Amino acid sequence: MSESTMKIDRLMTRLHRGIQQCEHIEQRVCHTEERFGKLNQSLQTLSHLIDVSFLILISSEKEKLTWLQLIKTKNVDFNNPIFEQFIYRLELYLNRTITDNNEKREYVQTLFLLQSPSIISSDLFE
Repeated sequence: MSESTMKIDRLMTRLHRGIQQCEHIEQRVCHTEERFGKLNQSLQTLSHLIDVSFLILISSEKEKLTWLQLIKTKNVDFNNPIFEQFIYRLELYLNRTITDNNEKREYVQTLFLLQSPSIISSDLFE
């Protein structure tokens, strides 16, 4: 084997290792992006939980009981007066308008999360 052939073989070996390292890095980046996506969703849910929890704490007993009826509804109708009242009060509390229907649904889903046994035992709804 000539010297130039050996150099080419070594370069090819290094190139192959470099390609493998790049593929490994790409896989790690993809996993990291997935984790960041899940973390972002968790933070949004936590933010919604905090917002709705404070709203419930400052709301009247009548409003709380009304919103509990909203939780019992499986499919939330945006024209439902209970839903509209909840969103209206939430917008007042947040001091901004919520125009995205998905965000509105997420806040209503937060009410479902607040109904979990650990939250109920904390006397939040009492």
